[in-house]
Amino acid sequence: MSSPNVETDTTDVIICGCGPTGALLSANLSRLKVNHVILEREAEITTDPRGIALDEDGIRIMQGVGLYEELFRDVGKSMGVFRFIEGGRGLNVAPFLQFDYSTIEGGTGHVGFLCHKQPAMERHLQAKIDQTYGQLRSSSSVVAISEDKGNVYVDYEEGSGKLRRIRGKYLVGADGKTGFIRKKYLEPRGIIMEKSAKFRYEAVWVALNWHITLPTPESHPDFPLWRLGYTPEEVYDLYFPRDFNFICDPTRPSVCGRFGRTVDRLWRFEFVVKPGEDGQKMATPEETQKIIFPYLTHPGRRYVLTENVAFPADCIKCIRSRPFSFSARSCNNWSLGRVILCGDAAHVFPPFGGQGITSGFRDAISLSWRLKIAVRSDSADYQALFAGWAAERKQQLERSLASTIENGNFCNEPSRIKAFIRNWYLWVYQLIPSWKHSLELGGRREGMTRYDY
Repeated sequence: MSSPNVETDTTDVIICGCGPTGALLSANLSRLKVNHVILEREAEITTDPRGIALDEDGIRIMQGVGLYEELFRDVGKSMGVFRFIEGGRGLNVAPFLQFDYSTIEGGTGHVGFLCHKQPAMERHLQAKIDQTYGQLRSSSSVVAISEDKGNVYVDYEEGSGKLRRIRGKYLVGADGKTGFIRKKYLEPRGIIMEKSAKFRYEAVWVALNWHITLPTPESHPDFPLWRLGYTPEEVYDLYFPRDFNFICDPTRPSVCGRFGRTVDRLWRFEFVVKPGEDGQKMATPEETQKIIFPYLTHPGRRYVLTENVAFPADCIKCIRSRPFSFSARSCNNWSLGRVILCGDAAHVFPPFGGQGITSGFRDAISLSWRLKIAVRSDSADYQALFAGWAAERKQQLERSLASTIENGNFCNEPSRIKAFIRNWYLWVYQLIPSWKHSLELGGRREGMTRYDY
């Protein structure tokens, strides 16, 4: 298979993509002493915070590769409470339902969710790649893949333009939902993303990341809340609440909340693009301000003032604003021959349940020990190993999707009448303390996933 004109080297496992899933897989293969190479298209870790939620299982998996203190010191903090609120009344109204993820009542002993800054997480994960067994090759773009009976071959181009080839026993595509491995190599061979039969909601949303600077009496002397004794920190808490809000507005469902560490002052706001609206246009500053700033403008009567009080717009810096599609999809097969798909390359989630990154982590940790068996034993039936892995993972994906659907249904109810009836029903239901507590457990009320084999 090797060409005399292409420099070729050999390893056991080739990983395409060093995002959270690929880096976590590499860290686990390092612990298992499996030789591997990671090919990453980008030269550096992207500074754009994309995923922002990691559930308790993801925290447990990070702890398993020696990252726990770092998570809460450098990466993020507990996400606290998921508050489901009615639209059009601001962010500080009482919720009709809430899930308390600040507790450790799940099955892992960790808080329910961490709101994180993804670039910081990726830096720590990459630091856990043991150079004795794993090598990260940045600025390396895959251009071709081939297989024979015992190996898979990957041709890739370095940042300098030089073409190289690497041979391995297995190739893992952890290069995302638009990556080369599935789109260019496996899709022509019949592996495709299929829509979920259980989650039929599809829509375009806009996601924004903002960096907030605290106003002060010196920088904004005319801001009226200083006269009432508010401090800059208190003003920040008033306009950007600590907990995560699901704004259940039939006219414009939205989700917003802080992420990263408290000192990072990062805020995410997502809203639906209505039929007939253009997603790119709705992501522009002019349009996003029309939608978001009403939530950042408080009625003056709240402070016994004659005029409304808006958070200073010059204290907000937009880091990212772009449209994306909400859908739930999974590949019909997660492996073919010696090529395996992992993370977003194999499945994608709507963000209502915060399951995207953690699902990729679960893929990686359960695949890593199977790869060790497949690499170390020529007699191992690797196809059966990978089929068992996919069957196991799909059971948990169903559980994660159920949690996602629950959150999504609350947020996206289009009928005001149905929403009104639902809210009153939940108010009555929660009059019984034990029932209220069960509701507040959110996705943890069913306990840990039990697998059938």
